[in-house]
Amino acid sequence: NRKNKLSSFWTVGHFQPRSVLGNKNLIWVATMNNSNSERIRVMGHRGFVGGDALLWDEIGKLQIDFLKSEGLLSRHTLVDIACGSLRAGKLFINYLESGNYLGIDKEIDLIIYGIADELGISTFTEKRPIFVVSADFEFSKFPRRPDYAIAQSLLTHLTAEDIYRCFKALRK
Repeated sequence: NRKNKLSSFWTVGHFQPRSVLGNKNLIWVATMNNSNSERIRVMGHRGFVGGDALLWDEIGKLQIDFLKSEGLLSRHTLVDIACGSLRAGKLFINYLESGNYLGIDKEIDLIIYGIADELGISTFTEKRPIFVVSADFEFSKFPRRPDYAIAQSLLTHLTAEDIYRCFKALRK
């Protein structure tokens, strides 16, 4: 059951930056925002991000196909900005070499549901994606710089100032 899957790798509470599941998998938690936790639980992780319908898989496939057409190879490192519940993240994680997927989102609940319900714990353990939970574009929390970045459906929700901050932080 989903609750058991979630509790098998995460404990609810306030977090400090730490590794989860030993040194194999990392989830860096920079900020904790529970304001949307209840909405995500009620709406579901797919419904919350918009796409709890037939287009869920198609939109994820469009993202990976686009980046592959732009030269993304399995050996590259990718940062998925506003990775959410891993609509495309599950495809990127499976395609990229182990440890080469970097996901950042401000909603820890989306990442947890994405891992438990979309990706699966065994793939999470095998492929070792790295996540940062932050609303402040803290790309410096990742252990390395990405070769590619994607921000599907994020920029339309940001102010011009926030878009600038995002790109500036990504460039560092």
